[in-house]
Amino acid sequence: MEMDHAMSCEQIERDEIVEKYVAGTLAEDAAEAFEEHYFRCAACLARLETVQNAVVLMRSPLKMRRYSYAGLAMAAGLVIALTGALVWKFSEVSDRRTPVTVARQQPPPQNPWAELGRFEAPVYREARLRGAGDSASEDFQQGMAAYQQGNYAKAVSLLQKAAKSNPREAQTMFFAGISLILAGNTAEGLETLRRVDALGLTPYQEESRFYQAKALLQQGDSTAARNVLTAVVAMHGDWETQAKELLAKLAQ
Repeated sequence: MEMDHAMSCEQIERDEIVEKYVAGTLAEDAAEAFEEHYFRCAACLARLETVQNAVVLMRSPLKMRRYSYAGLAMAAGLVIALTGALVWKFSEVSDRRTPVTVARQQPPPQNPWAELGRFEAPVYREARLRGAGDSASEDFQQGMAAYQQGNYAKAVSLLQKAAKSNPREAQTMFFAGISLILAGNTAEGLETLRRVDALGLTPYQEESRFYQAKALLQQGDSTAARNVLTAVVAMHGDWETQAKELLAKLAQ
């Protein structure tokens, strides 16, 4: 399928780009054009997150039978809530080329979930050797040095600079999001972690979802946090146990 380098929301909806992207059937140039679009478009990013979460929940139906009816209802509620939010968001948009800004509910003066949202900085383990000499690699290395020293504000500046050179580098984006949250910018950190999630199956997708839930609890949004944690459990990965424990604490 040939298409212009720049995509519009109308084209993405008409050609079912989101569904093909999640299924892995888009040509490389089309996938890159879509990625450039959704990094700037909140509406298309929300649609991508909805489809990806639905796919995660539906992939393992036999394993899900081990859960109680209440667990199944929670998983189904995630798909319905995300889909409903997307329909509402798109119904109010007159020009879909313009990123949609949705007003967030202000957290209560006393956030009862703040303590559960706190976390220590995740340990940095370099997953692979990075190229030497290029500016993005140097920015990443300096950013992670600041991160390990607890200088998260400096880490944010350097990691965001590195991410601009390669927006598909999940490791850089993940630690940039974590640094933003630890530096006190929870909202931007949450959006950055969502972009890591939107990259698809990477070594940081599951972990980014867990820390999305932590950020949502810091904002006082326990319902959204439960939905994200349910998606983590459905992945049956390394963070399943931690997600279940946090869900249990939220139910108390």
